[in-house]
Formats: sequence, structure tokens, C-alpha cells
Amino acid sequence: MLLKDGYKPRIKKAKGKEYISLRRERGEKELSLGRKTEPLWSFIQANIPKGDIEDLKTRLQELENNMITSLKDNHDTVAKLAADIKEIKKKQSKCKNDISNISTSVKFLISSAERRVRDDANGCVHLGQDGYCTLWYYGNRQWDRDQKEDVSNGKTCYRDNVKKNPEICASCPSFKSKGDKN
Repeated sequence: MLLKDGYKPRIKKAKGKEYISLRRERGEKELSLGRKTEPLWSFIQANIPKGDIEDLKTRLQELENNMITSLKDNHDTVAKLAADIKEIKKKQSKCKNDISNISTSVKFLISSAERRVRDDANGCVHLGQDGYCTLWYYGNRQWDRDQKEDVSNGKTCYRDNVKKNPEICASCPSFKSKGDKN
């Protein structure tokens, strides 16, 4: 008898016991469903009338087929989940590499920004003694960082404390080193 998906159930003997297994084609790995319970058949044959036995055999065969189909479906689901997990692990590994590369770049940017706000010859000429930028300013207060109120061209402006927030200087197009001779 062949099931819907081409699986063929069969009784297999091993070490004197019978087992139920599934296989689609020769050479394909079998899916074992466990030991066949022969004592149950003996009990049924001895205690139930012949007509009922045939009905029970049919019902049990249907139940067995349903169990086999269910187990096969579970087996297929597990195989699909295993493939999905393998794919997720590949993506996770790539993400770890990307994060490592990003982390290296961020460390470089932080180092570069911190060099721009040093008080030595490598620091920016626009860095005031109090740590605020003397070149760039905002017309409105930026509440996400330390700023001081100042006056430029007769108008109130706000200057960033770049000593506390060196990332502001990291991409400044007007950076000029104190030690630069030009």
C-alpha cells in the first residue's frame, strides 16, 4: 500500500521483533516508527468476533496510516527548520563580521575626533580655552549637547563644547591644526 506522498509503510524484522518503517524509494533512508505490537493483534483475534475484527483492522490501518503521515510531516518540518537554522547562523556570522568592521571604524573616528580637540599642536585652531568651538555656532540652542550662549555680529548664538563632544569635530570641513604652518 502506498500513502499519499509516495511513502510505503512496511513491516521490518530485526532481532526477532517487527518494526514499522516508511520509505519512498529504494536506497532512500527509512523513517522508523517503532516496534509493531503483535500481542495486541493476538488479544483482538481471541476476544472479538470475526466481523468486528475486520472492521477494527481497517480502522487500525487508517489510524496507522494517519500516524505515519503525521510522523512524516513532522520529519519534513524538522528538516525544514534545520535548514532555516543553518541559514540564520550564516546570516548571524555575517552580522558579527559587519559589527566588528563597524566597531573598528567607529573607534578610528573617535580617535580622530579626540585628536582634533587636544590642547597640543595637533588640536584645532578654532578650539577655545574653555573647550568651545570659536568658529561654528547655532542660532537656536541644541538641547542634546553642552552649549554656551555667546554673541556674534550683534546676535545671540550658541557654541558647542567640542572638548566634551569631540564627535562634532570629526567631520568638520574647517579643521585646521595649531601646528599647521600654512
